[in-house]
Amino acid sequence: ESSRSGSEPSEQSAPLNDSRYSSVTVIPSAEGLVSVRGGKIFFERESTIKNIVRDGRLANISLSMFVRDPAIVEWDEKNSTLTAKKSGKTELFVVAPGRISIIEMEIGIPSPSAQAPQPKLPVVANTRHNVQTKESQVPAALVSLDGLDRAASRAGVSASFGNDVSTPTDLALAEDFSKLGRDALSSGAQFVRAKAKASYDSIRLKVVDERSTLAGVHYPLSGIRIKIAGTEYNEVTNAQGEVDVRDLPLGARILVELSDSRGYLMPQVSEFVHDRDGLSRGLPQLIYARRFSSLDFIARSGGVVQDMTKSSFCGVVSRGSGELADVSVALDVMAVGPFYFNQLGLVDLRRSATGANGRFCFFNVEPGPVTVAFTTRGDQRQLAGVVGLIGGRHTEEAFDLSQAKFLSTTLTTIASANEQLGSDVTRANLNTIVEQADIYAVGTGQLMVPVESGLMTTATKVLPVKGRVLAVSASSGDFEISVQPINVKATISRQITTLIPNGFISDMSVLAQTIHNVDQGSVIVEHGNLSGHGNDGIKMRLVDSFGRDVGDGWYFADQPVSKAIFFNVPPGMYGLVIETASGHWIAADTVFVYSESVSVVKTGSQLEKQMQTVSRPLAQ
Repeated sequence: ESSRSGSEPSEQSAPLNDSRYSSVTVIPSAEGLVSVRGGKIFFERESTIKNIVRDGRLANISLSMFVRDPAIVEWDEKNSTLTAKKSGKTELFVVAPGRISIIEMEIGIPSPSAQAPQPKLPVVANTRHNVQTKESQVPAALVSLDGLDRAASRAGVSASFGNDVSTPTDLALAEDFSKLGRDALSSGAQFVRAKAKASYDSIRLKVVDERSTLAGVHYPLSGIRIKIAGTEYNEVTNAQGEVDVRDLPLGARILVELSDSRGYLMPQVSEFVHDRDGLSRGLPQLIYARRFSSLDFIARSGGVVQDMTKSSFCGVVSRGSGELADVSVALDVMAVGPFYFNQLGLVDLRRSATGANGRFCFFNVEPGPVTVAFTTRGDQRQLAGVVGLIGGRHTEEAFDLSQAKFLSTTLTTIASANEQLGSDVTRANLNTIVEQADIYAVGTGQLMVPVESGLMTTATKVLPVKGRVLAVSASSGDFEISVQPINVKATISRQITTLIPNGFISDMSVLAQTIHNVDQGSVIVEHGNLSGHGNDGIKMRLVDSFGRDVGDGWYFADQPVSKAIFFNVPPGMYGLVIETASGHWIAADTVFVYSESVSVVKTGSQLEKQMQTVSRPLAQ
């Protein structure tokens, strides 16, 4: 808030549209929490913008902010502003080391009694002893938030505001959680399969070389052979660098192999996603490739001899439609690089970050799932995404840092191995809410933060690659280590992460009479059966980038959800093709497999959460 002298109007009497109140100051509160003056943030009308200013005492505290419902209020992290989008109520989450504070926000002229809200003391919940103060009245489901200190800070940092000192072992929750508990927080959730029909569309792929830009300057490559892993598709690009793919399942993710018998193009494998937005514009879908002469020149400029059993990897970093300079790039595996380029497109060994063209390259990269991390100069925050690299093949990828966002997911678990094979179909397909588990987005190094029972959110923004983020559930006594994608374009009701009960894979391997190699990965596939694909059964094929089958799936359910497990899968990136018994494909996806973990894949009709809120008085 702006400073005021005694001659200025008081906060209570000031008009709501007074320009002095376009700023909201985040202030320190008790027990390491943060708050705002007045306890709430009011927006007088839609399109109102409020600047967020830190109190001086918070200058050395690492704070991360996000909004529960960005459709109501939009948070601009770069400019530190909140913009009212439409009438309603939502919350601002402020994450500090070991603490999360929730500040209520309301759009619309408040009632007279609410125009001058009085500051309220925060509620404190001690997670170690599970003890609540007399004022807390926090629902038990929201008290169990162990691990938040690890999610909010890599180190156990104590926060000191004035005379109040708090430690990560005492987790403080804002008064708003108490309000939720009083009003209506006995939420039950049931899960249903959304009705869906097998749908197809024809698309046009266009192969362009590395000289092409994101702004629309394209250099097409003709005579390039294109194969889709796991299918019989095998075509050559025309003079415009284009091929047509007919009857591609909507939403499919496929592995596309590019090769050239003339030696003009570096052999390459790319992950392609059926882009509905691109189809709506009627434009061909671009696949960026690299000429052999270009890659060889870069390698020789850097004094590198490429090992053909390993991978080469080049990319471009952008923010929107323009390439991005001054970004440092790193991988989580052994590699030679990165190499950056000057304004002439030549390797500049003196550079430690991208030039104006946003380009970078790595050589001799260990194949498999690889985390790519980006750090913008002057900003210590890091964004990271996962790509799949194939031994003996090149990969080109574009990364748009403007797509980074906060991500939420609901945790569920499936029935045990014995229940899956029992006669009770309802029990076998039951998904149960998991209140909390250790889960993180790959590359962030931070555990996701529990918001309410079963709902987890990232404490910082994460970077989707091709529309999704890879999440990993950490090892615990209750669940297997699992890896699965979260689709950022899906509605929040369909952002669901399914945890696998501990021992599930071992039990299933015994029932399947298969030896389980714990050093390898496993893949669990759930395909919600679609209407329109007939009744001749479902076949699941897990294939490598060259279209070779990786073992056979062991099927343990067929209706209304087809389920299978692939045991002993080596780490890497694979294509999954779902087809009918007659060989007609109905869905396709890509799968990242890590050693000693379970990869979970869901295709077909998607699982959807339906909330049922039952109001109940809180026990005195």
